[in-house]
Amino acid sequence: MEVPMADNERGAWPAASIFLDPDSDTRDAELSGRRHLLQQGVFMTKVSGACSTTSGGVCIQSPNYPAKYNAHDDCQFSVSGEGILRVMSFNTEQNYDKFYVGSDAYSGNYDQSPRGNVRVNSATTLRFTSDHSKQESGFKICIDSPGVCPHTENAISS
Repeated sequence: MEVPMADNERGAWPAASIFLDPDSDTRDAELSGRRHLLQQGVFMTKVSGACSTTSGGVCIQSPNYPAKYNAHDDCQFSVSGEGILRVMSFNTEQNYDKFYVGSDAYSGNYDQSPRGNVRVNSATTLRFTSDHSKQESGFKICIDSPGVCPHTENAISS
């Protein structure tokens, strides 16, 4: 069995590994949720661009997050397994800088994000594009397994 790799600013590691962000306020329940997702084979992998994965592929984020992303960013992620997106933070330039779930485009603030019950699976492509003009703080989006309690961390609206 090939071990999927996740990458971020620290380099690449097997997605089945659990890494905690030193800056985050990670709780035991969240760590348990990550382990469950990885055991179930639910994670996201960066395919291209300057975006990154965190938490062993359980979360994705825009370049430089939480600082402003760059002009002309274009990144893509693949999904392994089946899950529900959980938006932690979302703030892009309305109508111009877009986060795509398949062919559905989202832009603006948390209220216009793919929050709620947006399901993804291995056939779903996730993509972020930005234009040349205004940049915002971007996004952090995680994945939860269907039927599993969401992580204890609350979403942050921007």
